[in-house]
Amino acid sequence: MDGSYGPLLAQPRARRVLAALICAWISFGMIGLAILLAAAANHSFGIAGACVAAFALGSATLAPVRGRAVDRGVDWVLPALAACYAAAAVAFGLSARTQAPAILLLATALAAGASAPPLVATTRDIWRGVVAEGQLRAAYALTSVIGDMALVGAPVLAGLLAAAVSPLAGLVLAAGAAVVGAAILAQMRGRLIAAPAKTRDQKGHALLHRPLFRELLGLSALLGGALGLIEVGLPAEAIAHGARGLSGVLLGAFGLGSAASALLFGRLEWRASPWRRYRLALAGLVGGLTVVALTPPLLPLAGAALLAGAGFGPATISLFELIDEVASDAGVEAMAWVTTAEALGIGAGSLGAGFAVSGLGTRAPLEVAPAVLAVGLIAAAAARARRVPPAKTRTHKAPPIP
Repeated sequence: MDGSYGPLLAQPRARRVLAALICAWISFGMIGLAILLAAAANHSFGIAGACVAAFALGSATLAPVRGRAVDRGVDWVLPALAACYAAAAVAFGLSARTQAPAILLLATALAAGASAPPLVATTRDIWRGVVAEGQLRAAYALTSVIGDMALVGAPVLAGLLAAAVSPLAGLVLAAGAAVVGAAILAQMRGRLIAAPAKTRDQKGHALLHRPLFRELLGLSALLGGALGLIEVGLPAEAIAHGARGLSGVLLGAFGLGSAASALLFGRLEWRASPWRRYRLALAGLVGGLTVVALTPPLLPLAGAALLAGAGFGPATISLFELIDEVASDAGVEAMAWVTTAEALGIGAGSLGAGFAVSGLGTRAPLEVAPAVLAVGLIAAAAARARRVPPAKTRTHKAPPIP
C-alpha cells in the first residue's frame, strides 16, 4: 500500500475529486448558518431556527432516496439536484430579504434540504474509480480532513459574508459551490462508473435487510448522539466559566485532533479488517471522551478535546472502507443512510444535552457522551456474538476398556 499523499495529489483526476469535495463542503458547511443569518435579518430568531430545522428535516428525510438515484447511474441526477438546491437556496435568501411570510421561508428551506445533492457521498464512492487500491485509504483520509476543516472554516466564511456583504451572499456562494461540485462529479462519474443503470438492483439493494449494515446504522446513530452531546457540552462548559470566546477553541481542538489523526492514519498500513478498525477507533473515541469528562476546564479541556478528536478521524476513514465492504453495490445510498442516522443522533444528542445542562449542570453532557457510544459498541459486540455461532468443540471418547 502506498499511503503517501504526494503521488495521489499528483494525479489530475484526484485533484478534480478534491476540488469537487471542497466545493461540497463549502456549500454544506456554511448553508446552515447562512440560512439562520438570512432569516434572522428580518424575522425573529425563532423563525430563523425553524428554517434551519426545516432544511435539516428535508435533507435527512430524503437523503437515502437521492443517494439511490445517484447509485442507479443516471448522469443528470446530480446536476438536477444541485440546480434545484441552488434555486431553492437563492429563493429562500430573496424571500428573507423581502420580508416574505414565514411560511414561504419554511417552504423554500425545506425544498433546499430535500434537493441537496449527495456530493460528499458521491465523492467517497467515486474514489475507487480514480485511484489505485493501495491509495484508497489516503484518499479517504483527505476526504475526512477536508470535512473537518470545512466544519470549522465554512461557518466563519458565512458569518464574514453576512457581515461584510449581505446575508444573501452566503446562500449564493453555497448554491454556486454545489452546482460546480455536482458538475465535476457528474462528468467524472459518467466516465468512471462502468455499471449501467439497468444492471443495478432496482429494489434499493435491500440495504436495510443486511444485518451488518443495520449494525453500522445503529453505531452511526449513537456516534451522532455522542457528538451532539459534545457539541453542546463543550461550549456550555466554556460559557459557564465566563469564557464564551473559548467555545470555538474547544470545538476546534476536537476537529484539529480528528484532522491530524486522519492524516497519520491514512499513511499507515493495517492488517485488521475495516470492521475491527472501526470498532477500535470508536473504542479510542470512548476513551478520549472519558478523558474529556474527567478533565477540569478550560485549557486542559481543550487538550482533552484534541485527544478525543484523534479517535474520530480514524473512525471516519474506517467507516468509508467499511461501506466498500458492506455495501459496495450501493455506496452513495449507503453513505446517505449513515449520514442520516448520524444527523438524527446529533439532533437527539444536542436536544438531550440542552435539557441536561439546564437540569444537571454543564458537565452532564460530557459525562454521558462516552457512555452512549460505549453502549453502542457493547450492543454491536453482542449482536455479532449472536450471529456467529461458537465453534463446535470436538469430544474425544476414551477407547473402551477391554
